[in-house]
Amino acid sequence: MNIFGKKLSVKKEIISLLEAMKKVEKDSNEYTAMAKNLETLCSASEKGSKNRISLWGPLIAGGFSLVGILMVIYGEETRIITSKALGFIPKGRV
Repeated sequence: MNIFGKKLSVKKEIISLLEAMKKVEKDSNEYTAMAKNLETLCSASEKGSKNRISLWGPLIAGGFSLVGILMVIYGEETRIITSKALGFIPKGRV
């Protein structure tokens, strides 16, 4: 199951738990256990939304690096830039 499927199933579990909590007396031990489960499910739902990785930043940076490399290669072929052209290319970061 993918990340999005898990997130939807956690939300469904939260909704069903809230519906079940409506039917239980608020001062019982069962209600307290349900409230703890609800807290765990809510924290799991929040963690899932924080773990998303954005791919646009690295893709754009990589694209600009490729454009810079191509410009340097073209410039060296046409003899516009004759030395130390590789200093203009940004170094990758880990």
